[in-house]
Amino acid sequence: MGRIIKGANGGFAGKAGSVIGARWRGIDYIKGLMNKSNKAATPEQIQTRERFLKMINVLGKIKRSLEVGFRTTGLRTCTGVNYAMGRNLKQALVGEYPDLNFDFSKLELSTGGLSNTDAASMELSGEREVTVSWNTKQSTGDLTAEKRAKLKAYVFLINEQRGLTLVSGGEKTWLDEKVVFDIPASFVGETLHGYLFFISPESVSTSATMYIGNVNI
Repeated sequence: MGRIIKGANGGFAGKAGSVIGARWRGIDYIKGLMNKSNKAATPEQIQTRERFLKMINVLGKIKRSLEVGFRTTGLRTCTGVNYAMGRNLKQALVGEYPDLNFDFSKLELSTGGLSNTDAASMELSGEREVTVSWNTKQSTGDLTAEKRAKLKAYVFLINEQRGLTLVSGGEKTWLDEKVVFDIPASFVGETLHGYLFFISPESVSTSATMYIGNVNI
């Protein structure tokens, strides 16, 4: 794929011979048509495909949240989920195909220098209820107490077995101290991993992701 630098004619959209033109996020692109191949996939190609499928099974379900979490990177030439895929394929998938496994403690859903809490926890607080709470007295940054109070919390519970995610996306603020999740009956007997990050009131700045831990339902 190539990027079209503005000239006399500019970019174009649609198919022209063996190439396709398109405009995305204000940038004009051109790419060649794919050639079908009857060759069997190589072991390297199979591993790359399986790694991608395993990661997108988790991240693909929280695309909108990833647009928020990686907003400070600019995201001019890729989407939030694509940026997250690039980072997490390198650090959160371990092993070799067919024995690929997640290291859930290394999964990143955001990046940035905004203040985060210095401690958070998650626990079963009912038969099918999980409470995620965080310390509001201390933070990892130098924001004033007044500014910290306005930060919006993004909290995620990712089901290890299914790849499904429960999300609290900005409904709670720093001062709420906790989020309570009602867990579906179908999750009983499975493991949930917790994550937390904060965003500024204007949704401009974000904190890095905090991995909270896991609970068995």
